[in-house]
Amino acid sequence: MKAEFETMIYSGRTPYYGLLVKAPSAKNMLVNVVKKGTVPDGTNYTAATDGETINASMNGYLLTGISGIEVSGDWVSIGSGSGSGSSSKTAWSSKGIKAENEIIINGGNLTIYAMDDGLHANAGTKLENGESAVGNITVNGGSITVICADDGMHADGELTVNGGTVHIVDSHEGLEGNVININGGDVTVYGNDDGLNAGKGSVTPLINITGGTLDVTTPSSDTDGIDSNGNITMSGGFVIVKGGAQMGGMAGSVDLDGTLTVTGGTIIAIGGICETPGSGSVNTYASGGTSLSAGSYVLQNSKGETLASFTLESSYSSCWIASENIRLSESYSLTKDGSSVLSWTQSQQSEGDSGSSWGPGGGMPGGFGGRR
Repeated sequence: MKAEFETMIYSGRTPYYGLLVKAPSAKNMLVNVVKKGTVPDGTNYTAATDGETINASMNGYLLTGISGIEVSGDWVSIGSGSGSGSSSKTAWSSKGIKAENEIIINGGNLTIYAMDDGLHANAGTKLENGESAVGNITVNGGSITVICADDGMHADGELTVNGGTVHIVDSHEGLEGNVININGGDVTVYGNDDGLNAGKGSVTPLINITGGTLDVTTPSSDTDGIDSNGNITMSGGFVIVKGGAQMGGMAGSVDLDGTLTVTGGTIIAIGGICETPGSGSVNTYASGGTSLSAGSYVLQNSKGETLASFTLESSYSSCWIASENIRLSESYSLTKDGSSVLSWTQSQQSEGDSGSSWGPGGGMPGGFGGRR
């Protein structure tokens, strides 16, 4: 039988290969993989499938993996037309939930395992009613758990969490959209690249946090915990970010191309320091020389009142804390398992190591610079 190479299909970060099959009257087929330049004769192959029963309702066979001499795959509908790259092809998708317009989740329990995006909403496509797809994802309630190879949630438009629980257990990038709104709920993200990423779209990229709890972790390497190609604003809620390079450069716990403004709530950024809150923000303390190891941490004022608590499972260097609860002329302490890690008196809006002042919007005392 004849099987022609049709297209390369990217499922997450893994390329697979689609073959267009003209099925004969036979009931079974065998797919052999041979080295380039080798004439296939049925005996000189390097790997092969088992005997596959031909599915007459499908016109394609998708090779999904090669392990040793074993080839795995399945029947799919690749579409009509000839030649690789034809626009008439039907793309094979390994996304968990995919919408051509928008996804709205109001409740229930949802667990997704995907080789591509966990949830994905497209924008720009012309719908049957003549309108253009908005590409939004909105979570109002429920419980969502995602383990995937690409984005945990990807919205071409706006990605909004108003309530519920969102747990991105593993992903390449956790939450990605043109605009990301965290208004409520309990959001936990692990991303192997960026935890949150606001990218280019129809409007200036923005990450806007007004409430809820957001816990973001990325590896301490060339990653960003929260990354916006535009601006970041925060007016409420609690955020803890862990990851990024140990000290600034092109990666950090929080990174952006525009402005970072924190007018309310509390954010604790641990790891690389690229950017810090700019003018009009709440009081901020930053330390470029503090090591934070695994353990339980408590932030308190001089009255012994707890302002924040969190747990680290890995070690990090440097941190900054911005909070509506940090007030001028008052003293604060950060302890780990009861032992002092940091202590300072907030003498001005932007406070740094050893009481030195530093410029908001990026940069640290003693020559620590941020990307601008």
